[in-house]
Amino acid sequence: MFDWLDARKAKDFGKSLAEYFIEHIPSAERNDEKKFARKTNRTLDAVAKKTVEFRKVEKLNVYKRAQLVNQFKWALKEAGFGDDYVDKITLWLVKLL
Repeated sequence: MFDWLDARKAKDFGKSLAEYFIEHIPSAERNDEKKFARKTNRTLDAVAKKTVEFRKVEKLNVYKRAQLVNQFKWALKEAGFGDDYVDKITLWLVKLL
């Protein structure tokens, strides 16, 4: 029962995904649109791969998924990403989970 509520690994993973995303997404002002899109697609592919690997190791129930996504979303918001962009990326992650 208590394992069902233990979301530490999921939270840590959500935060690490956000850190990876923040680190690898270039600023739109410094790059042209094509470069930004390519870099974003490569980063999302890597995030997807990491997520699939994590899901193989860790069983995620509804609560753990919510905690993972929440950590990811708030880390992106704190990094200064716009609300619309964060919502789109977060929804993408929810669908992936």
